[in-house]
Amino acid sequence: MRPPSGEGGRGSLIDFALILILFSIVIVVIVVLLGPAITDFLSRLVAR
Repeated sequence: MRPPSGEGGRGSLIDFALILILFSIVIVVIVVLLGPAITDFLSRLVAR
């Protein structure tokens, strides 16, 4: 999958960008899915 390390420069930069994009997408999905649960949990903590 990865280009040989001798190539350097651009390939690793593209890999880095793809990793960042995937990471941000995962974070957004987690926040969207867990948002109601987190707010419910916080409201329970405050209620105590």
